[in-house]
Amino acid sequence: MSLAQVVLKTGLDMLILSFSGRGGLLSELCHYLSKEDKKKIEEIYRKIDKIQDNYLRKVDNLEGSDLEKIRSELKQFFDITNTSRNTVKKSL
Repeated sequence: MSLAQVVLKTGLDMLILSFSGRGGLLSELCHYLSKEDKKKIEEIYRKIDKIQDNYLRKVDNLEGSDLEKIRSELKQFFDITNTSRNTVKKSL
């Protein structure tokens, strides 16, 4: 596994862990919410799933081969990660 792939995988693992923690909190809070609020939470989960699927698809397409391409794709990775993270945070 190349250094770029290790960085991409580590970043992805951290992002998924962050989402999972917030999702667990929302799941616990759902027991105390109204039906309308539960519906909103379910919509948020669907939106987050779409964001994560899009994120994973974009990251999977990164496969740097030479140093210049790796640099470019690492920048893209961090841009994709920040955009996804910010969108999820806004949803939550």
